[in-house]
Order: sequence, then C-alpha cells, then structure tokens
Amino acid sequence: MTILTKPTFYYIDSISGDNQYINFLEPNGLNVELSVTVPVGDYSMTALASAVESAMNAQGENTYTVTLDRSTRKYTIASDDIVDLLVTTGTNVGQSIWTTIGFTTERDDVTSAEADTLSGYQYTPQFPLQDYEDSVNNKARISPSRTESASGVEEVFSYGTNRFFKWNITLITNRDVGDFSVWIENDQLGVDNARAFMEAITEKIDFEFMPDRTDVNTFSTIRLERTPESRIGVDYKLKELLNRGLVGYYETGKLIFRDVS
Repeated sequence: MTILTKPTFYYIDSISGDNQYINFLEPNGLNVELSVTVPVGDYSMTALASAVESAMNAQGENTYTVTLDRSTRKYTIASDDIVDLLVTTGTNVGQSIWTTIGFTTERDDVTSAEADTLSGYQYTPQFPLQDYEDSVNNKARISPSRTESASGVEEVFSYGTNRFFKWNITLITNRDVGDFSVWIENDQLGVDNARAFMEAITEKIDFEFMPDRTDVNTFSTIRLERTPESRIGVDYKLKELLNRGLVGYYETGKLIFRDVS
C-alpha cells in the first residue's frame, strides 16, 4: 500500500563525551556552579528532552521541566525558581550540550528559557512512501519457542514482541521536476538530504516518524532494522532508477524499521 499523507522525520546528534555536560547555577540555592552530564547514547529528540530534565533534577535543588516544541524544534527549560544557564561561561563549555539543544546565549535569573535556534534535523521525502506497511500490521515474537504437553496442549513462549514499519523512499532527485511537482516535490538538495538521512539512521539511532507532516505531535519512535544491502541495517544504497528510464532519480529500496515507541 501507499501512505496517503506526506510524512517527515526528526533526528538529532548523538550524545558523546564531546557534548554531554550541562553547567548551571541556582542563585537562590547553593549558588555554586553545578555540572551534570547526560548519559552518552543515541536519543530521539523527545527522549533527549527527558534526559536533560532528569540530569538537571538529579543534582539541582530547583525542579526542572524540559520540553520540545515539535513545530519549531526548539527546546524550553523551565524551573520553579530562578536559574543561570551557563551556556557560554560554564566550566565544561567546550563539551556542553547547549549547542546540541539550540542554546547559544547565556541566560541569567530565568525561570523559563527557550532555545535560540532549532535543534536536530528534519528529513521530508519528496514523494509519498511506497510499499508502506504500518507497524500495527507487523508483529514478530522475540526468540519464540513452542512446547506441547502430553495431552496435546501447546504453549508459545517468547521474550516479548517487536513491531515493524516497512517502506521504500523513491523518486529522490535534485532535478527540477517541472509539471510533475504536483506529485514530486522540488528539492535542489533532494539527493543530498536523503543521503544525510540514510547516513544518520544507518548508525542505528532512534528517530521520530510522523506519518502526516501537518500533525507533528503524532509520531512513532523508530530504529532502522534492515536495508536491501544489510540484514542489520548498517549499509545502504541510493539506487538510480535507470531501469525505469529516470536518470537522476533514486530510491532506497525496501527499508524495515523497528517501532521502539
């Protein structure tokens, strides 16, 4: 089947030793610089908000809430008392998370601070996803086994279940599609954007899939499971559609994604 809405995807840089620190100060609390870390790992944009919130609450006396505006891709840090966000002056400024979550300017004596710039990346296919299969229709048990009693009663044991999305991203092009723009969206960097997206997701990151780009609040968190080039989803190929006479047009082939929401 073909998905009838136009989808989009959000993803963000991984957290490593180079961008895991948060430096802040609570003037009405200890009034000393606090330094906390977000655990190294791959996060969806929503999960990263929760990780930053947990890190700050684990050491600060204030109560913090970190949210993501899904329309603007900007994070907001809110506190029940004033806080100084040491964006440019913190001890670990060279290894801080601030740039990753869009903060570029110092914030003093604030109870709510929105990021200066948007965070992460957005990839929007130029053409509806083809050969689409929704995760509600794809379930697989994890390491299943079956036993049968002497009386013939069968039982199935497993370690849980996984659900999978499947689709092909096709008609990827940098070319001006002219009259076909009714169906294929013009994007002078269409191939470049698709390549950047595939480079990111073959690193096995968690990212967010919105089936309808006009409703960014409805999404699933997914992870690439398999590509035509790799059973473990670490290789990809943008295949030019020469067999269809479409020079300069590419597709990914059938991709399989695990729903990790």
